Amino acid sequence: MAEFMDRFDIDATDDFPQQAPAVAQYQFLLRYTAHVAVRVIGFSWFPTVTPEGIIFTSISAADEHDVVGQSHLALIAIGAALAAFRLAAHRFGRTAEIAILPDPARPDIIACVTLGDFRDPSLDDCLRFNALTAPAARSPIDETRPLPQGLQHALPHLIARSGVWVSAVAAASDRMRVRDCLRLANLPGETADQFGASSVMRDELIGPRGLASPGLFLLGTQGRTPGSIVALGEALQELVVLLHMQEVHVRVARLSHALGERTVDALALPKVPQFMVEAAYRAPRRDR
Repeated sequence: MAEFMDRFDIDATDDFPQQAPAVAQYQFLLRYTAHVAVRVIGFSWFPTVTPEGIIFTSISAADEHDVVGQSHLALIAIGAALAAFRLAAHRFGRTAEIAILPDPARPDIIACVTLGDFRDPSLDDCLRFNALTAPAARSPIDETRPLPQGLQHALPHLIARSGVWVSAVAAASDRMRVRDCLRLANLPGETADQFGASSVMRDELIGPRGLASPGLFLLGTQGRTPGSIVALGEALQELVVLLHMQEVHVRVARLSHALGERTVDALALPKVPQFMVEAAYRAPRRDR
């Protein structure tokens, strides 16, 4: 695994190899996305590269309506990698054609990716790519500075996709209810310092002193089909990128079903959330 990852060092100054064989072009773009799934959900899943495109396969041919465990994480990781690949392709002037579950006779093939037409990268493409590849920040956070209401309301719409729901917990009182639910949870196998949530990606732990995070988003799927779970991974990746564009710290936590139900009771949500994303601005630097 380490040797594989070492082959994908990021250097954003490189030019896209327009004249190289197709396999080399796909590998070039994958090197910008190989670390992404690990950063977002703590799990990685690497594809097969062929001259015809990139093929993502599942760990096992899980039943369509009972995707659990490692297969579930693999599908979310694939979704995160697909979103990152699309961002990288746009940054280097290409479109990405992505087919989810393209062959009903091959349920193990989750996605196929091919490069499409040439395009001129926009400023937004470049900014998203910079946010995608930026190293995790380690500066202190400012828990007292709220995220703008407009940003909290806009982000769910920007990452909306079929089969996935996203809710911004805008009210501070509601964010405190979520925090209280997690802090008071006493579930087997989950540690108190993580407030009952499995923290799988963090720039820095947000809210360790019991304060409500300035920004809080809950995400889940409308069903449990492989397609909706892949879409959840895509939405998670795009949300993290958009938040990093605002120069905020981000923490992603995967919620157990029991913890998700606690938040449903606290906020009267229509569905059980599967992920929680916390966000907070970085504290201003102090001159010494």
